[in-house]
Amino acid sequence: MSIIFTVPGRISGKERPRFGRGRTYTPAKTAKMEAVVKQFGAAAMMGGPPLEGPLSLEIDIYLSKPKSWSKKKKDETLWATGTPDLDNIAKLIGDALQGTCFANDSQIAALSIMRRYSVTDTEGTVITIRDARKL
Repeated sequence: MSIIFTVPGRISGKERPRFGRGRTYTPAKTAKMEAVVKQFGAAAMMGGPPLEGPLSLEIDIYLSKPKSWSKKKKDETLWATGTPDLDNIAKLIGDALQGTCFANDSQIAALSIMRRYSVTDTEGTVITIRDARKL
């Protein structure tokens, strides 16, 4: 079984936890982004139970090309680099989908993440979750 869904717009990376007045908390920006990803993941699950067993998580990030670039550069450039780091995006998505698409993010046995510029200049992140035993 595969679960595939798209989160429109740009996903931020998971920020470091904050400390204050004797407690640790998740920054508001991270909590908001996790809630958005969780909402789209829950919709893709259509009320079904979280997936079990080892899973493969594929994250394909599509960004729009900067308007300031020349036509030549826009035509030549495919791969995107920069911030946030890909590992921080993967961490945010894994934590957000925990309890919705899978019971625990420790079930992720294979991870693939890619960031490139969109041909259509539409920003979004395509998330695919598969049973790793069937790869």
